[in-house]
Amino acid sequence: MAVDANLKISSSPKHPFLNDVAKRNWDALQTIDNNGVEMARHHTIPKNKLKEFWNSLIEREYNDHGSELRKLLCDLVKTVVANMAGYHMSQAVLKPIGAFVTKFCSATEFHQSDAEGTPVPNGFANLGRVYSWLPGNLFEGPSGKHRRDDPKEGFEVECEPIIGNEFGKRAETYLFIRAYLLSPTIFRQEAERALAALMALCSKASPTPLETSADALKWDKESDEPKYKYKYFIKPPSRPSSEAFTTSTVQSVHPIGSLEISPGKTLALGVTAEGDGYVREWGRAENISMTELVGWVRKNWPGCEIPEEVEKLTIDAIALEALSTQDTTELEFSVSSKLQIGSATVNWIVHFAYSKGPGGKNFSLAGEAGFNTVADGKPTRVWFTGSIAKNPAGNGWEFQATWSDSQGITFPQLATALGLSSGNLPGV
Repeated sequence: MAVDANLKISSSPKHPFLNDVAKRNWDALQTIDNNGVEMARHHTIPKNKLKEFWNSLIEREYNDHGSELRKLLCDLVKTVVANMAGYHMSQAVLKPIGAFVTKFCSATEFHQSDAEGTPVPNGFANLGRVYSWLPGNLFEGPSGKHRRDDPKEGFEVECEPIIGNEFGKRAETYLFIRAYLLSPTIFRQEAERALAALMALCSKASPTPLETSADALKWDKESDEPKYKYKYFIKPPSRPSSEAFTTSTVQSVHPIGSLEISPGKTLALGVTAEGDGYVREWGRAENISMTELVGWVRKNWPGCEIPEEVEKLTIDAIALEALSTQDTTELEFSVSSKLQIGSATVNWIVHFAYSKGPGGKNFSLAGEAGFNTVADGKPTRVWFTGSIAKNPAGNGWEFQATWSDSQGITFPQLATALGLSSGNLPGV
């Protein structure tokens, strides 16, 4: 009979590698220098989102032995076991994982329980460390305290010059993870695709390195200070230096905790990551309407324009991610909704993003639109990702988006998804 076990990742796991990344020369990052700049392995998909994704799958799917997502989660951890010998990680960490995974994927060994005092099985914490630090999701660079563009446990939006063609895959996987966390019932297909993408990452044994002159040239620095104050950034720069996190004295930052969106309706936040001088929080709810959200935005973010079409959307679920530093606050509401375009049902995720700091205040709207279609005989969604902004004439709004094509969707299939004749699409 299965025994109760706590199979959730409860902390921010430390890296399991045999060594830290060697320090590099302040002015030549490809050169090892024991007196140089501290280096680190950076997550493209942030560690806190990997943790939230795992814990949500465990909570919602693990005890259902018929769940396709449970099966895929087991496939993922088996893939970790099949590849981990090449990961250059501590054998003390890796050794217990194989036996644990065998039990984890059995229908008779464990039953997830959140009850206080429920034991954590031997080997689970080890697996959590490896899963959280999959080498294929990492790249080497100056440590966070020496970076001007460090995202503070957010997605590494500027790392495409470092990881190349893999960037699009990581961005898509991040989209799918966030979609599932926002609305697990609606976005089960996206969870399946995220797990498949993480399995593909398992085959890469090492993080993207910083070893050659060519690697070093992908980084630049603000060098008008003494070397120990250098701030490095990936070229091209992600933001002007006036908006950078450059505070030199680390002070405690208090979490927001919750926001009252309308009388009697509060969106509670939990801390998902924290470090020197920053706190990142996340929370979700299903009882807040678009009218209530827009009212809160207009009251607290004066001057923000919101299209009438967005105001009319019905919210299925809402999430808020907050980043607080000593001198900057960033808030992003994400809402899940649906709308009809012709014969196509569109899954909409709209993001309301606001930041306030030394560089001033900024508000932006962005979105992802998913259309149902069939690829290789299997139902799926084709995703478009982009911004929502005024058109050039200033008399209307546009959604300018990029088509995500990781599954090789054809133009005729896209036309079918949109309820159009393939002849109405260019190049078909």
